[in-house]
Amino acid sequence: MTRRPPRSTLSSSSAASDVYKRQFMHHGTIGDLRAGLPSQMTEMHTPIRAHYILDAPIPTVEAVLARDKKLHQLVNNEWVKLVVRDPHTSQFFERQADAYVPIVSDLQETHIDFGQHRSHAGMVARSEAASYYAATAGMAMAFAVPLGLHSDLLSAGAGTLIPALNLDLLIADPRAAIITGSATLLTASTLTFARRYMHGEPLFGRFSALSVGLLAGFNLVVTAPGLTETLAGWTLFGFSSTFLIGIYNDRASVRQNAIFAFGAYRLADLALLTAASAALMPQGSTVCGLDSGAVAATGLVLAAGLKSSQFPLTPLFARSMEGPTPSSALGYAGLSAHIGVILLATNTEVWLDYDAARIAVGGAGVLTTLFSTLVAHTRADRKGAIAYATSATLGQIFVVLSLGYTDEAMLLSLGHAAYRMQQVLRSHSVMADTQGLRAALEGPLSLWPSTPPSWLYRLGWRCRRVDEDLMDWGSRRSTVEAYAPWNLSGGQQWATTAGVLVLAGFPFTPLSHGLE
Repeated sequence: MTRRPPRSTLSSSSAASDVYKRQFMHHGTIGDLRAGLPSQMTEMHTPIRAHYILDAPIPTVEAVLARDKKLHQLVNNEWVKLVVRDPHTSQFFERQADAYVPIVSDLQETHIDFGQHRSHAGMVARSEAASYYAATAGMAMAFAVPLGLHSDLLSAGAGTLIPALNLDLLIADPRAAIITGSATLLTASTLTFARRYMHGEPLFGRFSALSVGLLAGFNLVVTAPGLTETLAGWTLFGFSSTFLIGIYNDRASVRQNAIFAFGAYRLADLALLTAASAALMPQGSTVCGLDSGAVAATGLVLAAGLKSSQFPLTPLFARSMEGPTPSSALGYAGLSAHIGVILLATNTEVWLDYDAARIAVGGAGVLTTLFSTLVAHTRADRKGAIAYATSATLGQIFVVLSLGYTDEAMLLSLGHAAYRMQQVLRSHSVMADTQGLRAALEGPLSLWPSTPPSWLYRLGWRCRRVDEDLMDWGSRRSTVEAYAPWNLSGGQQWATTAGVLVLAGFPFTPLSHGLE
């Protein structure tokens, strides 16, 4: 073994990696190993080599190392850091190039006062609890307000200012309430998981607020009576999703992938805006010589396909998993992945009557299913494989939509979202889960052939190469990386973002839009 580690044994994760037993945790979206811990799991600390402290005499340690050549090479070439404590003298020694160097410390005090630590821990716990309960209240509002605004469930009571609940409308068409309620439950469960998973993370409050924004945008799209009303929720959803992707924007890959996703969302926004504008035109009117209805159908199909990572935008979900694991589960396995299905299922009057639109939806679904399935089985990392598997399954749901089975498609979307979210949240324990499943089945798994045909293997890698070319488009040559990132505090980031949003919509502002 040389001092220069081969690429297949490098790990950017600080999880325990046992090179000697050939068990690895590997680099996120561009690793070489089939299963491993994505690099997004190291957002809270800097990856370091494993340190081992042995409580044994040095001759005993050397005797053990001498009996195993591979183990000796691992230690001697500093794949791991080895510290030995002599049990007789209590002296610590660090092994450096076949020598044991005494560790000398200038620290004289052996007592550490944990009062400040306890005070800080309490402050963090109170801050996280406040963020959690505020986000929970926000989710309740994100569930109730869209239903009251767009679904006519609330009406002015007779002789009173207290609104009345129209249960007859809810019973007649419960789809909006069921979908928004399911989305709220999925978001609330993810937030509960994140409260423990992201404990001590300074950005937990931001994650909670963006999760509420994501849910509010999703529910506004679900309950919108038309495409014009859909635009507000669609835009809010896109911005919340982009900020979740770029939440750890101190890394270059995060900034690049957030820009990629933001560009895809802007294209989807443009397509939906075109569809909404064309849908408002009188029947029989034309847009640049094209029927306005056909233009609306085309824009709607494009917006849904772009948002749902359909071909050729299949890299979207994999590049979006740059945030913490809860945001990856909520966004790109749950809500964001299926908002395209919801858009098509709730606006069938715009596109379903056009055979060309149905063929486009079904054809894109079939192509995405085949392409993403092959890429998913060549992905080296767990979250990347789940991302492409999600895209492939969504392609099948698009085929169901093209056949006109909208209710069935939404029911499939609910089960699929819950399943994929669970997969992402458990991605860090995929090895233990696999071993447990094998033990439960009392034998090896045969879900996929261990030796696929050579032509299928080559086809999968060709698709992977095409996909990597799509992923690299514009990202590594981004002009953003030519400038040093701004070193802004959390408050400055919020203020800068708000200012950019106001300038982007000038002379229209969120206030003027709300008054209108």
